[in-house]
Parts: sequence; C-alpha cells; structure tokens
Amino acid sequence: MQHNEATGYMVTVEAPSIVWDKIFFETEVDSASFGLSRIKVKIVYAYDGTSMTGATILVNGEPCTEIESGVYETVIASWSPFEQLIITAVTDGLLDETWTISAFHVMNSVLYLALSVAAVIIVLFLLKRLRPSQAIKQMD
Repeated sequence: MQHNEATGYMVTVEAPSIVWDKIFFETEVDSASFGLSRIKVKIVYAYDGTSMTGATILVNGEPCTEIESGVYETVIASWSPFEQLIITAVTDGLLDETWTISAFHVMNSVLYLALSVAAVIIVLFLLKRLRPSQAIKQMD
C-alpha cells in the first residue's frame, strides 16, 4: 500500500510489526549515611526487559550518572526521616515519565531519636537538680 501523494520509493516488508513500548524502573535507596541518600534507578524496556542506556534520569532534580548498562545513580542531601523521591526519565523515542516514591531514611531517624532521648534526659536531670534547692528555700 502506498499513499497516493507519495513520491519516494516503496519498500516491501513481510509481516511488519509495531512495538508500543514503555519503560519500567526499580529503585534502591541506601540511607546508611547521616543526611545523605544514595539512589540507584534501573530502567528497562517493558517489551523485552533490556536495559535502557543513554537516558537522562533526574531524582528530585539532581542528575544521575549511568554506572552500568541501564543503572543510574545519584546522591542527594536530606535531613528528613521520610523522603519523597521524584524520579524523571527523559529518553529518546519515548515519552518522558515521572514516578514518585517514598523512602524511610534510617540514619536520620536514628539521629532524631537520639536527640529526643538526650533532650528528655537533660530535662529530667535539670528538674531533679532544681527540686532539692527549692525544698530547702521553702523550709527557711
């Protein structure tokens, strides 16, 4: 079949097929450092599972580096115990895609827990120290 206004040459293909593809992603968040998260994003084609190379991947606006075929990595700074990660994939030939995931930052949570416990201990210590002197003043 040829368009009636076509002026080029004709190519005959036996059993042509069209693949409408999209991408899948997997993420790994390493939050073993205070205030830093190392995020790895693996991007593959949904059709056959092959790795997508040469894409531009952003995590919360920070560009990722391709560290192996289809695996991208970046480090972001955050002091929050809960992180919302917005991952954007810009690829040739496919629509840009954005995903949002949440992650629990273990080390930041440990830090806040330790600071809270220390604050409670200091308050209790100060209250205990102030009580005996107040009792002596009331006796006078």
